[in-house]
Amino acid sequence: MRLNSTIMKRTSAVIGVLFTLVHQVFANIDLIGLYASGGATIVEASATLVLPSAPNPITGDVALWSAIQLDRDFIQGVSENAPAGAGYCTSLGSNWCNFAYALTPNVQNGKAVIAAPGTRVRTHYKLNSTTSLWDQNVYINDQPASTVSTSTSP
Repeated sequence: MRLNSTIMKRTSAVIGVLFTLVHQVFANIDLIGLYASGGATIVEASATLVLPSAPNPITGDVALWSAIQLDRDFIQGVSENAPAGAGYCTSLGSNWCNFAYALTPNVQNGKAVIAAPGTRVRTHYKLNSTTSLWDQNVYINDQPASTVSTSTSP
């Protein structure tokens, strides 16, 4: 009977830790969906983020992003901060690494551009009427910075 009690206590502890971790993950996820009804189609979208202060201390990879989920592709504008040696930019300190990204059959990364907290980062998505695929542009304070297109292969 003592063995079953010990196993139950350990199982309860493991489940408690698991629920705590799951809660922490979901507490850090904000999701806003835009849905088209009927025969409507979204052909253009834009999302703007004003970069906050970077986490201090920097202990892991932190990413802020907007995205469009397609049938087979996932395109996003990413603002990332990570410890030295990790992530897409090096030696970020309190800055952010910003780039266009597409998870398609071939992963595509646009040019990475470093920006400070307070910078306005806008990602613009547009359905290319010629190819019926998506073009994505990331702007830093309204200046073009990074581009990815699912219309072309890297």
